[in-house]
Amino acid sequence: MIGRGFRKERDSSGSRAGSGLLAGQTALVTGGGRNIGRAIALEMAREGAVVLIADIDAGRAEQVESELAAITPGAQAFVLDLAQEEECQKLSRTIANRRAPIDILVNNVGSTEPDESGEQRFDRARWQKMFDTNVFGSLSLCAAFAKRLRKAKSTGSLLFLSSIHQWRVRRIPSYSASKAAIGMLVKEMAVEYAGDGIRVNGIAPGYVENSQKGKPVPHRHTPLHGTSIPPEYIGRAAVYLASDHYSKYTTGSMLTIDSGLSLYNHLDDTNGRRR
Repeated sequence: MIGRGFRKERDSSGSRAGSGLLAGQTALVTGGGRNIGRAIALEMAREGAVVLIADIDAGRAEQVESELAAITPGAQAFVLDLAQEEECQKLSRTIANRRAPIDILVNNVGSTEPDESGEQRFDRARWQKMFDTNVFGSLSLCAAFAKRLRKAKSTGSLLFLSSIHQWRVRRIPSYSASKAAIGMLVKEMAVEYAGDGIRVNGIAPGYVENSQKGKPVPHRHTPLHGTSIPPEYIGRAAVYLASDHYSKYTTGSMLTIDSGLSLYNHLDDTNGRRR
């Protein structure tokens, strides 16, 4: 665990100030060390939340912890391999012992194996590793999160990061199947926890990435703008779904943010010929 206390400082990134949509709340973002997870953590901090992050990479976690500390006090980072059940349980116990409960849990961690071919696509060990990270680890944290909220008779928000590949073929079946499982988990948990006032929603992004200069990169299969999606747009969507102000009556939803990528078969080129 890396966590430490910080005094509140001005946001040195030059980013816009938020409107306090998540003021007084505490969020935990898994996979918060880079790309989508980092963007969600920063956007939630700008909206007033105390943000905790967990990441498998200690260096990345510490860097984002420092970025968060420049926005809002109380930032804390944990090193976590979500595929390891004992690590999930340890983090759950640590969070349960906090004086302030977690109000928002963002299940962002997602493993993507390198492109597979032939029989590799259906290798059991690959599937086990993928589901341990993408599904089962998140389940452990969700169970602890919901149990704590139920005991405290408090409401909260569960958010999952899925993918358009829960519906669209990617030729990495273990990955796509794990994301499809997440899509159904959102619906099942939404019904399970609705009576407790706990909302459960998801985001299905397309191609999300920035260049080293912080700009979107060209992507010829994305119809709208023809580029990748900057991760901060996923972060802002996460704020929307986590906020009672906007989403108090939203649960069981999967918000697609893909610039139109999933609207046609992007395995075809612009002339309609199969690649």
